[in-house]
Amino acid sequence: MNRSAKRRQEMARQAILRHRRLCALVTGASSGIGRELSHLLAEKGHDLVLVARRTDLLKELAAELEIKHGITATVITADLGEVSSPGAIAEELAGRGVEIDVLVNNAGYTMDGHFLQFPWEQHHQYVKVMAVAPTELTYRFLPNMVRRGFGQVLNVASVGGLLPGTPFDALYGPSKIYLITLTRSLAVEWGAAGVSFSAFCPGPVKDTAIVETPHGVTWTRVPAFLSDLRESVEGAWAALEKDKTVQVWGPVSRAVYLTGRVLPTAFWNRLNGRMVRWLSKEPLIKTPADAGLTELR
Repeated sequence: MNRSAKRRQEMARQAILRHRRLCALVTGASSGIGRELSHLLAEKGHDLVLVARRTDLLKELAAELEIKHGITATVITADLGEVSSPGAIAEELAGRGVEIDVLVNNAGYTMDGHFLQFPWEQHHQYVKVMAVAPTELTYRFLPNMVRRGFGQVLNVASVGGLLPGTPFDALYGPSKIYLITLTRSLAVEWGAAGVSFSAFCPGPVKDTAIVETPHGVTWTRVPAFLSDLRESVEGAWAALEKDKTVQVWGPVSRAVYLTGRVLPTAFWNRLNGRMVRWLSKEPLIKTPADAGLTELR
């Protein structure tokens, strides 16, 4: 976004603030990065729409933020793996007259294990949560951002989007690469219209679910590799405010980014695979039995 577009965006932001608070929708708001981002946005005076599957945790968070910061927090329970969820969220908010100025696509999880370990239905649902839902939510809320001349979209990606591959979590990396590429594409298309897009790419972050998974827990062996949760969300928000399209964050993510610029992709992919197997004690699959498959009949 050039300086002229940035000035127009700021004027549009101030025009909104003369009538109401800015409103941010955060997916995956019940824990980890989503929860901490919700706290940060409330501190900055944003009204919130909190989206996740766990109603009790969302209501608890909403009450806490409203009391502490005097903002309005709306709770929407939704499973973004359901194809109808993004549309239903948009329709519900339109019916309530709630305008979304800031969209945080944060919901996600990992599927630790080899590719054939999970039924196809789980893979299909995973792709809907990790890629399809953030795309549809962006599609549904972008038009009014453009009409108002102001909008911000933060896509929480990952160091996985900077790696050449994510073996034993095969769809994680591709979904994060997709988010990064989508972010870059939309930033070029809509920056001049006053909408900022930023993809946040942290390495492992303390107090998040990913470092509790069978593979993610290996990062806790080296505490220096873990980023602080609060510092991470502050970095994500600062990048969005500065209109930085991709923010590499944390020691692991920076190391991966620099390594990828130096090593040939094929070699980096093999080396990464060996590191994953070593850290997680994941056995190399050489036979059908290693993958839990029966012999051909």
